Amino acid sequence: MLKIENITKSFKISKDRSMLALNNISYNFPSSGLFYIIGKSGSGKSTLLNIISGLIEPTSGKIEFEGKDITKLSTKEREQFLKNDISIIFQKYNLIEDMSVKENLDVALSIKQIDDKEKCDNLLEKYGLKNKKDQIVSTLSGGEKQRLALIRALLGSPKVLLCDEPTGALDKDNSDELIDDLISLSKEMLVIVVTHNMRYIKKYKTGFIKLDNGNLVGKRVPRKENKEVERKPIKKKKNGKFIFEMARKNMNKNKKRNLISTISAAFSFVLLLLSTFFNLSISSSKATLIDTYVNKSSFKVSEVSYEEIEDSPLSLIKNKRPQYNDVYNLIDGKSFLINYSYDYFFSGDVQLINSSLSFKDFKCKPIFDKELKEDEVIINNVFYDKFFDEQKISPLDITVSLKLKKDLTYFSEFSNKTIVDTFDKEINVNITKVQEEFSYMNEPTLYYSSSYIERILKETDAINSSEDRGEFTSFYNLLEECKETDELSDFSYYIFALDENSKNYAYGLIEKLGEEDKIHLENFGYTMTSSFITLSKSIFTVLNILIFVALVVSLFICGFLAYSSSILHRKESAILSSLGASKNSIFQIYVFEQTAYSSLGIFLGILFSLLSISIINLTLSKFFITSSFIKADPLTILLFSLMMLLFDLIVAYIPLRIIKTRKIYEELKEEWY
Repeated sequence: MLKIENITKSFKISKDRSMLALNNISYNFPSSGLFYIIGKSGSGKSTLLNIISGLIEPTSGKIEFEGKDITKLSTKEREQFLKNDISIIFQKYNLIEDMSVKENLDVALSIKQIDDKEKCDNLLEKYGLKNKKDQIVSTLSGGEKQRLALIRALLGSPKVLLCDEPTGALDKDNSDELIDDLISLSKEMLVIVVTHNMRYIKKYKTGFIKLDNGNLVGKRVPRKENKEVERKPIKKKKNGKFIFEMARKNMNKNKKRNLISTISAAFSFVLLLLSTFFNLSISSSKATLIDTYVNKSSFKVSEVSYEEIEDSPLSLIKNKRPQYNDVYNLIDGKSFLINYSYDYFFSGDVQLINSSLSFKDFKCKPIFDKELKEDEVIINNVFYDKFFDEQKISPLDITVSLKLKKDLTYFSEFSNKTIVDTFDKEINVNITKVQEEFSYMNEPTLYYSSSYIERILKETDAINSSEDRGEFTSFYNLLEECKETDELSDFSYYIFALDENSKNYAYGLIEKLGEEDKIHLENFGYTMTSSFITLSKSIFTVLNILIFVALVVSLFICGFLAYSSSILHRKESAILSSLGASKNSIFQIYVFEQTAYSSLGIFLGILFSLLSISIINLTLSKFFITSSFIKADPLTILLFSLMMLLFDLIVAYIPLRIIKTRKIYEELKEEWY
């Protein structure tokens, strides 16, 4: 059944030197019975045993088992060989010390895909460990550990049982008891024992081969070979339970390190989600924020020219009111109302007054709204917060007047002298609404009906101008007649979009027109919103770099912790391999461990992100007119969760692949020569 032919093994000591551990060893083992490999320490006994088990590859030669050369088995075939055909009892037991007796056996059962709890219980009863099945292995005596190692080896009913110095750490009584057990077992399987103790060989007259410095120097062939033993069918079950058990054990053992991984993943995921959702919200909120402004459909049109300053890189900007035809051509037949700018009359002493109150330092801006009566005005929330909030009164419940006073000085071509007229008017108005506007760099603003002020300007006599001309002259007449560069013109027109398409057309013009164009178009809400979005994106560009660094660090931590966990438990991995566990299964233990904590970190990251979004929205609600400015998109969260988990697995995969190539015997070696 088991045949070794011309087995030679040398170990490389240095670049130019090798040590010969076995030299051309050949022997045919019987299909059952107890057989010894004897020799002094360092003679090559353990090396030969490990080669027979498939844990070490020979330099040359072959080992036939049931007609197959195990030195040429594929990785999968070798795993099956260790799982189904052969079992090993190591000199140092190679049990998983921080698991219980039962857990050690459950792991072996799971790896070997055996569903036979009855046999396991019977073996525990037979070898006196039934009452200690819940005891941690590290607390067992040497004899108890050896018996546990024997039970584990017998679970799969192997065809070959390999024992490396099984009595080396036992006293005489325990040694005798173990050998008696091995003799009994040898009736059903081939038992090969490595030892340097000749007492048992002399006592039991078993077969042996003797090694000295890697050479076969003696042997005893059994007088007759036992008959081939028919193996009982083994109940099989699906593999995999041990992966979760080992991962759970590692997770409990590595709580502090894994906590770092979890916190790191959660922190970076929070930053990633907040940055993404804020950027998405900013990009999608422009139209919404602009629509909060009362004058969202009001646009100021001016003509700009640039005059270079001698010996300076700077240019002098000059504004003037454009020609009416230029404005008309600009709107390209869209639905707009073109009006003069009346801002000059609101640039002097402006007050909102009633019998007990007087407000100054606010802006007045024109709007065109068919639903707004001429004497009705609207104030924004900034105006309300500054003037009315402390007064604890409602602006909608009081009667107010808008008091305007502005001197107008110009040179009269009629009399060739300077004329000074004072526009001094107190206009009764009703505040009909307080508009919640986007508060970024906003200012207290009162919005008035452009048509109302136009009528008042037409009706108000510019007294000194009328005397100079000898006929009634209104302030509106003076505005019509003024030059494009006069301050009275405000160097601009106002155009009012009469429908949604025209408004959007004007916003498109604002984006399209550049410094090279002489006509400039502006809207306060559009300008402030664009400024805020540009500033926010600039800030988040810098923050995104920091977030990227945080993600890289987080992924590095995850990969490092996966690597360190596999290093810390590399002997346990080798033990699992010696039981027949596939490299992929062992790899999955650490991947599962990493995935579990990464998933926990991502889950906590989602919770903290949603909490942070709620807090941020609450804080920003007074600026953004909504309590849900930043919106969490479930699909984005799911996508980012999967991506984060995938990246974690990738960075964990690379170092684990390096560990995966490490040889089993390098972790389990005790004495090979």
